[in-house]
Amino acid sequence: MKHTLPVLTLTALAAAASAQVAPAAKQSLSYNRVVASWVNQSTTEFSGMSVFAQAKIGGGLYVTARTLDLEEGVFDDSSAVLGFAYSLPAVLGVATDLNLEVGYKTLGAGFRSLIGGGLEVGLSYAHTGNGSAAGPFAAGNPYLGADTLTLSASYNLGFMVKGLSLNASYSSESNYNYRPGFDTTSIGVGYNF
Repeated sequence: MKHTLPVLTLTALAAAASAQVAPAAKQSLSYNRVVASWVNQSTTEFSGMSVFAQAKIGGGLYVTARTLDLEEGVFDDSSAVLGFAYSLPAVLGVATDLNLEVGYKTLGAGFRSLIGGGLEVGLSYAHTGNGSAAGPFAAGNPYLGADTLTLSASYNLGFMVKGLSLNASYSSESNYNYRPGFDTTSIGVGYNF
């Protein structure tokens, strides 16, 4: 996980910047968090670790960085996106945010909701455009892009340790051209700061 240090450094800098910009308004959904997960890609049967870090940088803006290391370096991937969270009106007491994200050759949108009792769920879509295939699919062939649909859940374990959470997600990625699609599941432990 050679990218772990840069990801954590980026998150720490963003957190420091958000503390300098203005006093943070009380957020119902956490945008200041670090999650370490065990990841399994069912179609390829690769597994390994992932680190996800996110920090609010002022107003509705946030930055997210992620690194993935599967099968002892066979498949490594790192990414960073800039996002904007727009709080929607609460319906039946459920706080929901609309998230829009942009990164290098990536666009995404999704919803995150705080259901209650410390349970947060999310549904997101991301499109990755023109690039080069990486890892086990490389073979020097470019691919046209990928569409990814992700369902996620986070449960606040604050009754045990303040800021601790249990996180799980399921993603289905449809790839174009030379790469087959695959499904990814992950389970991890997070810390909200």
